[in-house]
Amino acid sequence: MSGSSLDGIDLALCRFSYEGTQWNFIVEATSTYSYSAEWTQMLKTAPQLPTKDLFALNTKYSQYLGKRIVEFISTFKLQPDYIASHGHTVFHEPAQGFSYQMGDGAVLAQITKVATISDFRNKDIIYGGQGAPLIPIGDELLFGDYNACLNVGGIANISYREGDHRIGYDICGANQLLNGLSEKINLPYDDEGRIASKGNVIPELLGHLNENEFFQKPYPKSLSNQFVQQYLVSPLLDYNAEIPDKIATAVEHIALQVAAILDKLSPGNVLVTGGGAKNRFLIKTLAQLTPHRLVVPHEELIDFKEAIVFAFMGALRVNESVNCLASVTGARQDSVCGKIDLP
Repeated sequence: MSGSSLDGIDLALCRFSYEGTQWNFIVEATSTYSYSAEWTQMLKTAPQLPTKDLFALNTKYSQYLGKRIVEFISTFKLQPDYIASHGHTVFHEPAQGFSYQMGDGAVLAQITKVATISDFRNKDIIYGGQGAPLIPIGDELLFGDYNACLNVGGIANISYREGDHRIGYDICGANQLLNGLSEKINLPYDDEGRIASKGNVIPELLGHLNENEFFQKPYPKSLSNQFVQQYLVSPLLDYNAEIPDKIATAVEHIALQVAAILDKLSPGNVLVTGGGAKNRFLIKTLAQLTPHRLVVPHEELIDFKEAIVFAFMGALRVNESVNCLASVTGARQDSVCGKIDLP
């Protein structure tokens, strides 16, 4: 899994079993391969590349990803049956009928000599869905004991049961906002929210962030990285104020948007994962705005939940079981998503 935070490639080797009516999993190994400054810059600017250069970068990235997977397999001396690869999103435009992730499954299968499942989003889009979020199938079948599952990554998203169905959608930009501001003072991120805790919320800027019409739209809905950068990150960067105050304002914005969603649910336990779960100031701010109990799990689950769920989606795909929920994406029907490439 490579997310919009651009912090690196998350790899998890998981073993799944189905007993009675319950899926179970064991995580046998995990590792994150951080992106170099060069790779971070290439991925950040990929959406602006001419078509030919983008295809060339996809080939280069696919080879890079394949080598990291081989390194991971060799390090832990474990042989997977399949690889399920989300890749790295460059474009997510369901309204225009496509989502594009770099990381060619055929290249990965050839390099690793392991059957590879990729392209998890576009079949759902063909059925009229958003192709996102995809994680709720894992929330439903692996983490269904929680009232809701909240992921605070580059983009914050949530899933929960509404009646007989699991629903889920993107809420707002999250770590993309905080990291974009932190980079202006030569830090990759605001560790535990220490910088934000020293800042003061700027009411005018907060109001501007909160007034975006996306927040009033009903689900199903999803956010692209381009939208977050243009309408949320850029206003923060352009506003004339001290960085701690702008980060504090971004935290308040994120917490308010998430709390507004949680207010729709009966109080209960909310599983919080993603890099933002480690931002103590953000979690504290959110906890003050909601009656829910925010459950921040052990670090492995915080860091690797999305990788675990994509592995699970791969297992469902191999089993020819539904791994993409129409109740979440708005598609005409549930689907079995993912293209399988053999070595």
